[in-house]
Amino acid sequence: MQLSASIRVARPVAAVFAWVTQPERLEPLVGVETIPMLASAPTTTISIAGPLAPGTQISYLITAPSGATRETVLEVSAFAPPTTFAVRSLQDPIGMTVRYDLEAADAGTDLTLTWTLAPTGAGGALAARLGMLVTQRRIGQLMASLKIAIEAEQNKDE
Repeated sequence: MQLSASIRVARPVAAVFAWVTQPERLEPLVGVETIPMLASAPTTTISIAGPLAPGTQISYLITAPSGATRETVLEVSAFAPPTTFAVRSLQDPIGMTVRYDLEAADAGTDLTLTWTLAPTGAGGALAARLGMLVTQRRIGQLMASLKIAIEAEQNKDE
C-alpha cells in the first residue's frame, strides 16, 4: 500500500532537506496525536544512534501526563542529501516507511512525501488499511502544515 502527496515550498532544496531531516520534525509522522493515551500534552524524548545515515536508529519515547509510555523506533532507510530522506518503523506490524523526495523548482522546492505500508500478518494488514485511511483523510492538512512550517523558517532566518 502506498500513498504520495506533493507540495511546492518557497525555500531552496538544501533548506527544505535540512528541515525535514531534523528528528523532531518526524514526530507527526510517528502518529503521536492518534494515540488516545497520549492525546493531551505528551512529552517526547528523542535518542539518535549516531549521525543520520542509512541504518541510523531514531528512538522516540513518548510519555503521557499519566506516566503511560510508548516507544517508537525508526531507522533511516535512505539518506542522499539534499534530495532524498526516508525512515522506516522497526517494530510495528504495518511496516511503515516515510520517504521525502525533493527537487528544485521555480521559486523553491517540490517536496513529495510518500507513505509505504508493508504489513505482516492478518493483524498488520488490518492495521495498515486503517492507518492508510487515516493518512488519506489528513494528508491535505499535513502537507499544508508542512509547507507553512518550512516556509516559516525562512522568516526566522531573515
